Amino acid sequence: MHEILTSQTKESSPIVLVMGSTGKNGKLILEELQNTGQEQVRVRVSSHKQEQVEKFKAEGLNAVLLNLDDPNTYEAALVGVERLFLLTGYTVDMLAQSKIIVDTAKKVGVKHIIHLGVFAPSHTTIRVPDSIRLHPARIPFPV
Repeated sequence: MHEILTSQTKESSPIVLVMGSTGKNGKLILEELQNTGQEQVRVRVSSHKQEQVEKFKAEGLNAVLLNLDDPNTYEAALVGVERLFLLTGYTVDMLAQSKIIVDTAKKVGVKHIIHLGVFAPSHTTIRVPDSIRLHPARIPFPV
């Protein structure tokens, strides 16, 4: 994977994974980290679309596939990450997605998470994948 490194960036610098890098919030965070934080952190971006991941990589970015509707993509995207900007749609599915990705982040050693849930137009709802359901006590668990 490619990383944005300057002469001041160290291989030991923490990796920050920014979700939603093509949207309004994620793009601003990515730009800020690229412009001012390169001496302190390494930036990794994610997308739920493989073609966008390839585009990021062609631009020299450290990019990974991370699809909130597919928990199987979480661990590989989070390995080596110390800080996570988690961006989720503000839907019923956010509970399950957030719980599972936070549990996965903890498992792989992520130390800091910022979570932003955002509203979207009603026609952009996100569905919970068939492999994830909510227990009657509202605790997400894989089936």
